[in-house]
Amino acid sequence: MDHVRCLPGALGACSSREVTADESTLQANKEGIFGTLFPQSKKTATIAGVDFVPNVETTLSLKPDVVIQWGDMGNEVIAPLENAGFKVIGLTYGTQEQMETWIDVFGTLVGKKKRATDLITWMHDEDAAIRALVAPQTGTRTTVLYLRTAADGWTTVNKSHYMNHWTGIAGGVNVACDEATGTPQVSVEQLLTWDPEVVFLSGFDTTAPADLYADKKLAGLRAVRNRRVYKIPLGGYRWDPPCCESPLMWRWVAQILHPQLATRLGLRDRIEKTFDHLYSYSISRGQIDSVLHLDMNSESAGYDGFRA
Repeated sequence: MDHVRCLPGALGACSSREVTADESTLQANKEGIFGTLFPQSKKTATIAGVDFVPNVETTLSLKPDVVIQWGDMGNEVIAPLENAGFKVIGLTYGTQEQMETWIDVFGTLVGKKKRATDLITWMHDEDAAIRALVAPQTGTRTTVLYLRTAADGWTTVNKSHYMNHWTGIAGGVNVACDEATGTPQVSVEQLLTWDPEVVFLSGFDTTAPADLYADKKLAGLRAVRNRRVYKIPLGGYRWDPPCCESPLMWRWVAQILHPQLATRLGLRDRIEKTFDHLYSYSISRGQIDSVLHLDMNSESAGYDGFRA
């Protein structure tokens, strides 16, 4: 499962226990730093494609002790595994509370309950610290929009998405929060009507800020005019959804919305300490640049602040 893939490593369990994954996870392994942290993860066998329907024959050959599967995608992704005799844990995702449940479940699975409790406490402490830092800056909340490329344009997210959690901590507000559907299509006309101050580009596709800056149809968009379009980082996993590195995402967003807090937020130092704490890995300066998409975001306002 892609969103929980870094938890065994973060809990201090050997990554070799993860014997299979899905295609989305494997792609992130190859693109991001997780493949450097755990080289074998780039060769992990895949048992499911984009639809997450499992290949039971491949799963049988790998002989896992337990299979983690999505719990909200219908019985067709779980029943084949249970019918084959596997122990299956179905997990749902999307909120911080569900993320903390995953941490607790994985802590139980790998015998690291205290480590799991400590990670959850760390997340709570980071939440409180970042909210306290940005509180004096948020007389008026910054309007933001999350965009993901689709075949015929873009989609965004409403109030049901985890994006609202990291936006809220950092002192922003999602301009699409009241949309009726969870992932509505977005037209150029709707973008211009919302006219967000900041646009965050999903880590699940290859669209870069330069693509929006070069699009003449978007020249009137405030975030484009002011060069406030940013590609979301890719650490051990993509930082869009809830994951064990989410507190780093909260600090990143807070610095985007309040660049004057860069020194106090100390994101680069936090990345170093977090990678050491989660993975016992000494991340290099160049690797931090890569995680933050320093080159891709170089044309965007205030991003030089992430070099310090």
